[in-house]
Amino acid sequence: MKTRFDHRGFTLMVSVLVLGGCASTKREPLESKVVPKVDFQPPTTSPVDTNSVAFCLINPEFPNEWKEVIPYYPFDKFSKNMAADFEEILSARGFRMRGPFKTFDEITFPDKNQSDLTLMPKIDIEVKFVGQPEMGKDILGTLWYRWRGQVNLTGRISVYINEP
Repeated sequence: MKTRFDHRGFTLMVSVLVLGGCASTKREPLESKVVPKVDFQPPTTSPVDTNSVAFCLINPEFPNEWKEVIPYYPFDKFSKNMAADFEEILSARGFRMRGPFKTFDEITFPDKNQSDLTLMPKIDIEVKFVGQPEMGKDILGTLWYRWRGQVNLTGRISVYINEP
């Protein structure tokens, strides 16, 4: 019995092996996303003194220019976590506290009346981009954009203490 040799299948198999062997296996490593995890623990604690100063704590506020990015991570958690840290610090030092409140307008009259001071942190962050955008096309001709460089964050936190 005579078998027939399929040249098309053989040619396809050789072509795949040759092209696969010529393809570059070197790929750029993906940069890992850095997710900071910070948990503050006060070094010492004192019992709450009924004669101590009573604070109304307000969540830290971002500047008005940041209103568009505040709903996104990590900014959405930053203000709440910082308020929790201020709460831990005040409680650890034995101060009485009310809040944290989202804004000064949310403080009720009894809370204002029973508080001696209002603690209002303000966050001022400056972002500087160092790098350049890149553009290219993939195999299908679709345009892609990528920004390669560094993002430098600098800033300060101001703590305002007022009478309510």
